[in-house]
Amino acid sequence: SALGAGSSLERLLARLDGIDDALASALPWAVSREWGYLNTAVANLGTGMRASLMLHLPGLAMSGLLAKAMKATAQIGVSIRGFFGDASESLGDLYLLANELTIGQGGREIVAALGRVAAQLAAWETRTRDELAARRRMDLEDRVFRALGLLTHCRYLGMREAVDALA
Repeated sequence: SALGAGSSLERLLARLDGIDDALASALPWAVSREWGYLNTAVANLGTGMRASLMLHLPGLAMSGLLAKAMKATAQIGVSIRGFFGDASESLGDLYLLANELTIGQGGREIVAALGRVAAQLAAWETRTRDELAARRRMDLEDRVFRALGLLTHCRYLGMREAVDALA
């Protein structure tokens, strides 16, 4: 397991490859030429690698386009899940973008695919924010000023309230 800031999946993969190589020289992995790494979860056959990116998508969530994004990414084996929430609603409009497939793909292919999807979602988020600013400026300003009022004047905030207001 490795964590990094920004879009650093390639660097993290290189670091994990080194750890994997060191472990592989000392441990007898169960590997099949046909199925890849074998384990108790069929969903993790192949590389068994799970990669994810956390994205802040308030524009897509506010505009109702998040469901469309979830459907589009699911068709290519990538999921968008709410962070500390359900699939369509999330704490602070933070969402996890993750690969669902591990068989038939190497780590570099998984990372490259996630990077492409993340770049497309980021561009869509930017366009959506611009459209919201042009068409629903008062709604956006109201949301910001309500959060500012809450954060500057409340004495006690729960985690959900605080994260949603900060986002």
